[in-house]
Amino acid sequence: MKKSVFFCIIVSVAFAISSVKASNNEFIRLDLYPSYPNKISPDGRYIVGTHLGSGFLYDLETRQSLVLTGSQEATDVTSDQVVAGYYTSTFSFDHTTKTVTLAGIWENGSWTSPGIGNLTANDIDGASDGSQAFALSTDKKKLGGALVKVAQSFSHPCVWTKNEDNTWNYRIYSVPPNDFLPYRNAKIWALSGDGTLAGGWTTNNSGDRVATFWKSPTEYILASGASINDGVRFISENGKYATLVCNNRATLYDVEENRFETIPAHSGAAASKITGVADDGTVIGYSEFGSAVGGWRLGYVYSKSLGFFDFADYVETFAPEVDLGDINFREHAFTVPKDISADGTVITGWYGTNDLDMATWVLKLAVKPHILNEPQNFRMNVMDHRSVILSWDAPESMTDYTLTGYALYRNSVLIETIPSGTRTYTDENPDSGTHAYAIAALYGDEFSPKTDALYAEIYSTELPFFENFESGDFSTHFWKVDPTQPASWLLIIGSDLINPRGLAGKGATFFSPTQSGSYSLVSKDMDARNAETVYLKFALKYTIHNPAASKEKLHVEVCAGADWKTVKSYDASGIVSGKTYGWTVETINLSSEVSGKEFQIRFRAQGENTEVNTWDLDNVRIDIRPVSDELPVPAKPEGRVSDNPA
Repeated sequence: MKKSVFFCIIVSVAFAISSVKASNNEFIRLDLYPSYPNKISPDGRYIVGTHLGSGFLYDLETRQSLVLTGSQEATDVTSDQVVAGYYTSTFSFDHTTKTVTLAGIWENGSWTSPGIGNLTANDIDGASDGSQAFALSTDKKKLGGALVKVAQSFSHPCVWTKNEDNTWNYRIYSVPPNDFLPYRNAKIWALSGDGTLAGGWTTNNSGDRVATFWKSPTEYILASGASINDGVRFISENGKYATLVCNNRATLYDVEENRFETIPAHSGAAASKITGVADDGTVIGYSEFGSAVGGWRLGYVYSKSLGFFDFADYVETFAPEVDLGDINFREHAFTVPKDISADGTVITGWYGTNDLDMATWVLKLAVKPHILNEPQNFRMNVMDHRSVILSWDAPESMTDYTLTGYALYRNSVLIETIPSGTRTYTDENPDSGTHAYAIAALYGDEFSPKTDALYAEIYSTELPFFENFESGDFSTHFWKVDPTQPASWLLIIGSDLINPRGLAGKGATFFSPTQSGSYSLVSKDMDARNAETVYLKFALKYTIHNPAASKEKLHVEVCAGADWKTVKSYDASGIVSGKTYGWTVETINLSSEVSGKEFQIRFRAQGENTEVNTWDLDNVRIDIRPVSDELPVPAKPEGRVSDNPA
């Protein structure tokens, strides 16, 4: 049976490239919008990706872009400008011609396809069926991908090998046995430089994807514990490392040692992904936060020698002089480093908020990143919650490097460059709020990594103090919840008509947890050093559904030194079962405990039952005068108020 392939013509388009060159480090933003990169060549010169549904090739040296018209994706590229990918074309069978997707290699302005393996005309239900290519070996003689058929319902892992006469042989790689035929799907996404190691995914009996390695067409290795819907996406050029996700965490696989290493993630991340790996094991990726609807991503770089770097910190440390333009890697957006060169000096990625708002960028470093010694013993003293006194010790001396100074950061913004002989700094009266301080050592025009951040809370301690919780944020007046988990102290807004335990407006509510314990809402420091009298006044509402069984108490406590002292307690005494009690105004004289001192207050709920009970607080006021005018209770909601009888 004779088969013929029709090749599409490539139209080249030169685009203006915006770049900023400072020293020998560069940050380049491609003027292909929207676009995203897929791979970078091992030497870091070429980048391939997708722009408006077509593949593109970008030359970092000439600053030229080519849009490969007719292509669907450009997925891989070698150091001599040969591109792998797939495109739409026609394919002749024995008695018919159909539009199909063809795996191919783009070289010298045109595509060459190795064909569609053993697919027949009956397998082609649409133009998306056919063959796909995702990875290309260094010598361009092995092409990894998949055969896709029946409206993309089935995919089979395939590697094409080029013969000396420029013909191609294909081999479908083995997959694990499955009980259910439709689940026998797999794809090859990555190849080592020599083409001997392939990576991708196969499916298990549940239809979930499992990261899979092939060391030969018949020998596969399943990554035990790999999370669903993922696979081996990248293999280092030298074949030593591969990337995958296990248990929702970015994971590096050392092929030679057959060892998996979980990569650190940003604090609080729900999951993390790994997108590229250099020959020395340096990896890039991103941490995921929030939900699928309202989430965001933050990029990172990690290696054993460098440790873990937030991507913004990485740029600030190793290329602080480059101009990022309107790209801000610290914002909650989809910041995604996508691939890294074999030597680790070139990184490409995309930045944006959704699929229609992507900007492809390239960070090119003059030299391979290396760690310079950072300042030691960074410490902080906050005076009167107004001045921040910082001190540190000099870094360990380094051969071939001379310490020239220090760079001091507040909230990741450089605020001062300090001479090398100075090791203290006072930040006078920064704005009210929580500030993160870090410092790096300077060695000429090179920076050490920043120290771990120290946090200072800056606020006024003067009285009177008033809090009505209308901000919806405990941190507004520097309240703290202790312990933070379970989060039993909450800010809530509701209506007695909708939620019998809610407030008419915003307020602080303690929900009884299902286990016994002690849970506190703690204030900031307050200054009564010049006060003879101090009064605490607040609105209180409580709901206890089973007074006979409930052993909960709400303690009002003060600390004017090292220890907390209870000044008043509330419990279920006198409460009628099932009754919701309205707001009352409570006044407590704190003078004997706190006058002439700095102090804090806290509301501590102590529970020993599993009832769904609540203590509600609002309109907290601390004053140095006897409170003559009544502190208003929270406004009642409009409409009929249910009495919630038993």
